[in-house]
Amino acid sequence: MAQLKNIIIFWSGPYEKGSTIPSMEFGDNSGALFDYMIKSNYNEKWKLIYLVEHPNKYKDLYGRFKNVRFLWARAGKYGTLKEKEEYKEVLRSAQFIFTTDGYGFAADVNPGQIRVQLWHGCGIKTRVNFGRMEDNYEFMTVSSEFYKYRHAEIFGLRDDQVIITGLPKNDLLFHPLKNWQQILNVPIVDKYVFWLPTFRTVEIDGMEHLNEKINSGTGLPIVDSANKLEKLENLLDLHNMCLIIKLHPFQKRRDIHILNYPHIVLLENNDLTKRLIQIEHILGNADALISDYSSVAISYCILDRPLAFTLDDYVQYGEHRGFHWKNVRDYLPGAEIFNFVGFCNFIEDIAEEKDVESEKRIRLMPVFHKYKDDKSSERVLSYFGI
Repeated sequence: MAQLKNIIIFWSGPYEKGSTIPSMEFGDNSGALFDYMIKSNYNEKWKLIYLVEHPNKYKDLYGRFKNVRFLWARAGKYGTLKEKEEYKEVLRSAQFIFTTDGYGFAADVNPGQIRVQLWHGCGIKTRVNFGRMEDNYEFMTVSSEFYKYRHAEIFGLRDDQVIITGLPKNDLLFHPLKNWQQILNVPIVDKYVFWLPTFRTVEIDGMEHLNEKINSGTGLPIVDSANKLEKLENLLDLHNMCLIIKLHPFQKRRDIHILNYPHIVLLENNDLTKRLIQIEHILGNADALISDYSSVAISYCILDRPLAFTLDDYVQYGEHRGFHWKNVRDYLPGAEIFNFVGFCNFIEDIAEEKDVESEKRIRLMPVFHKYKDDKSSERVLSYFGI
């Protein structure tokens, strides 16, 4: 049995059956907590090790920091003898392991080691085909009392394994990236509306995985034709606004058919991750958010700004995937959009600074968030005495 050392491992994933999703190897809640610890000088006491697919990618930004390292995530299986030994030594001597994915990762731990599942978010849609995770990690973090008991149920955990700290990446919403327009080639306008559709189709290592494909000429819900895109562009131009469409990390770009418009910007996940930017780094700059069933809507709610939900396929999506609530529409903290007219009406409301569903959002806020601040990372570390 190895002696535990002042080592903390971070892991994002996901890696499934040898496949990788390159844009997701670093970031999410693990990445936010990792960056917070460096910024707050925890690396003076702790050795922080991130397991990634491409360790050299992070040398320029993180190489100057004491006790910060990136190791190849597959070294334990595919590395050289030296790499395998280093990987195994780190894994068996770390006091804490923080992950946002990977149910079999670090399945065998030494006495005293603590694995914490930070997960991706607390959202609207439920999980499917998940076995009990009680023995896969010691703790999971969530944002509210509701999610404490709901996640215990759907992940197969004991109630005492789920702790209410808030999500580390939500801290970033309160400190948005400056000069983001220049960095991401986004026009300077009066107002920004972000649109983050949930993925329907994903491609991993050349293989397509179907979630819920939509029938649309553009690949987008609601704004499903070139004619509607043109009308939307004219509306945005009229009000000097920009619509930022951020694709889900799993979404195939070739299924999205959008011409170049001055006021409609399409961001792929790689546009952000190659610059080590998370969506939360820029989402705090949004005047409003349009989503559907993504957990990002619940995260954005913490800022108490206008929200809208595209619900053109919510019946089918609910039957295919399922929601946390039967009457899901009663728990959506924002405007409901069922068609293109409703989409344009929401854009008009934001232009005129109308927050039509503010009362509903404020009423639902305690369901989603116990804390409404930028201290989630701090609470996670404090809970474990780090």
